[in-house]
Amino acid sequence: MPIGEPEKALLVADTSALVSLNIGLVLEKALEIFVIYVPQEVVNELEIHAHLSDEAAHVLNLVRADRIKALGVQDAKRVQALVAENTQIDYGEAEAIVLAEERSINLIITDDFEAFFQMRRATKVRVDLSPYLIAALVVTGKLSVEEAEASFERIASKRHWFDARIYKHAKAYLDVLR
Repeated sequence: MPIGEPEKALLVADTSALVSLNIGLVLEKALEIFVIYVPQEVVNELEIHAHLSDEAAHVLNLVRADRIKALGVQDAKRVQALVAENTQIDYGEAEAIVLAEERSINLIITDDFEAFFQMRRATKVRVDLSPYLIAALVVTGKLSVEEAEASFERIASKRHWFDARIYKHAKAYLDVLR
């Protein structure tokens, strides 16, 4: 990294969050301020979804180009335990937790609202939703508040969040920026 350039923050993301950020047209901007890691199970999910969605295909291309870093996890037993003990946590989310814990990464981003609260209880690592990153882009000057709101509304529309519990919860990240 060149002298004088700020160090990027690290985070682990799951499939749903990456696809949402791509839908919102802010994933590339997020890569300007974050180094994003994914576990192998997220790569596997992206490979499946890439056949169904251009957004997932684009994210997969970022992984293949090493702009999003794919890493394996060591503690397969912890992954299995997380899935067995938490009805809403799938293998991608469980591997995200274990990867963050193993690599001492302090933030996990998900958009699986059903798993969100179980993930928060299952780890000491901070777990947030993708609009948290959109808000971070505003705070760092990469997006205006209006651009952030438009990005969020694009995600909400494409993901059918308007009538879902995630909408109000996620919108709170952006409401504090006004």
